[in-house]
This record gives sequence, C-alpha cells and structure tokens, in this order.
Amino acid sequence: MKRITKTLFVFFVMTSFAFSALANDAGVNYEKEVNREWTVIEMFTVNPFAGGLASDGEYIYIGAYGGGYSDEMHRFDPSTGELIMLFDDAVVNQSLGLTYDGEYLWTINRVGFNPSFALQFDMEGNEVSQFALPNTYMSGIAYDDGNFWVATYNPNPGTIHLMDDQGNEISSFVPPTDQPWDIAIQGDTIWIVDFWNDFIHAVETDGTLIQSFPYDDHRATGIYHDGNFLWYIGRTSQGVSTLYKVDPFGTGTPVIVVPPSHHFGNVTLGDDEVWMMNIQNPGTGDLTISDITFPDGVTAFSVDESFP
Repeated sequence: MKRITKTLFVFFVMTSFAFSALANDAGVNYEKEVNREWTVIEMFTVNPFAGGLASDGEYIYIGAYGGGYSDEMHRFDPSTGELIMLFDDAVVNQSLGLTYDGEYLWTINRVGFNPSFALQFDMEGNEVSQFALPNTYMSGIAYDDGNFWVATYNPNPGTIHLMDDQGNEISSFVPPTDQPWDIAIQGDTIWIVDFWNDFIHAVETDGTLIQSFPYDDHRATGIYHDGNFLWYIGRTSQGVSTLYKVDPFGTGTPVIVVPPSHHFGNVTLGDDEVWMMNIQNPGTGDLTISDITFPDGVTAFSVDESFP
C-alpha cells in the first residue's frame, strides 16, 4: 500500500498599523493613525446595491442606491441571517444614508437637482414628515437626541452638518477625506464612511480626528454602530453588497492562503514522499491552525505536525 507523508511548515505574515497623512482638496493635512488591525466578526451577503444602514436594536434596516433597486427597503435579522424586503415603490426613491429615531426611519432624498431633504417614514414606506437641507448633493444621516448629523458630499471636500429637526444648522466641520457618504453615532464619537478614498473615520463632534480605518471594498455606502461593534456595507463595482460586523480596535483578521494543488510524481510502493507545504497569512491577525483533516476513506496522507 502506498503511504505519503506531508510535512507542514507554517509561515505567518503580519501587518501592523502604520502612521500616515491624508490631504483633502481644501489643502488640510490630517496626521492620523491608520489602524489596519480591525477584526471582522461576521459577514453577510445582503440586497444588491445596498445603501444606508440603521437599527432599532433588534433588526438592521438596509436601503438601496442605484442599479434599479433604489426604492427598496430591507430588514435584516442579525441573529438568524434572515433578510426580507419591507417595501418598494414607496416615497423612498433612494437611500442616501439611513437612521432610526426610536419610532421611524429617516433617509436623505432629493428630486432632480433640487436641494436634498430629510425624509421620515414608517415601516410601510409612508411619509411621516420631512425638512429641507441646505445643499443638493447630500448623503448620510444620523439621529442624535432630537438633532441630526448630515453630510454634504459635493463639492469637495464636503461638509458634516449638525441640524435641528427644522433644518437649521447648529454647527459644521470639514471631514477628514472627500465624499462623506454615511454617518453613525456612538456616544460622542461620529463615524464617517467616505465613498472614494476607502476609509472609515472616527471623529469627535467638532471634527477632530480620532482614528481612521481602511476598508477593502469598491465602495462603502452605509454605517451603523451598535455600541460595541461597527457595521458597514461594502459593495463591488457590480453592486454585490456585503454587510460587515467589525471590531475596529480588534487584533486583526487572519487570511489563510494555501497552494491549490501539489503533484507528488511517481512514488514507489512502500516509500514516502514529503511535501513541505507553505501556508501564508497575508491578513492582519494571528492565524491559528488547530487541525488538518482529509476526506473520509483517504488514508494515504498524514501530517507530521502537532496542533495548534
């Protein structure tokens, strides 16, 4: 009987956080710590061309932007992974951000080139109220104890506004990078996801940068913080959308890379052939291998390593 033994050598590739600077079109340089070590807790495939993210504490609500799906609103149950469509063809014709005020959902909407407006609506898609916003190209809204944080994404570098519920501006600041697309609130921290620079920023309420986190998707179009973890929507250029639950201050996420195949060549019956298989981890967290198994009935292979 032929027996082949594989000896395993494991190599770890670690990436630590780095320090860098970003400049926006206003000529403001932001010296910041870029954290590349957040931990992805869970990932879920959600509705195509997803945009806007909010939660009532039990369910997560996901709108849509572009691709012919812009009038859809979905409800996601993070405990079961169930995704259902609440409505389409309602007053919401695109979700440029999404937030929850304790009873109703809000988004930013606009018609043509007219100024945007904040739209309050119920779970059936019926309008409850609205108020005017100062600019046309706006996206991103977060409810904050009766007031609202909203974002102007164009012209660059964009503006983050604090508004009351009548549309009066209380304060504003310039975001760390251009094209702010959605906003979330975590106590006194504002989370901003940008559309073009592939960063999520944590800032203070006056705009002072706390930390920045790069994301890997083509675009990020929604963000929400549940008090412990950050949730955001990433999209491919084809609109395939993923909902991420991440720990921004975690220890990183490992990525395992193994060779797809190996040809042992001709092995004489009764002899052994050793393959030193390299396993790489180009991710940002420690990779722990607890075991290597083979399909049932396959007895010709073994591993001369102990785990973990």
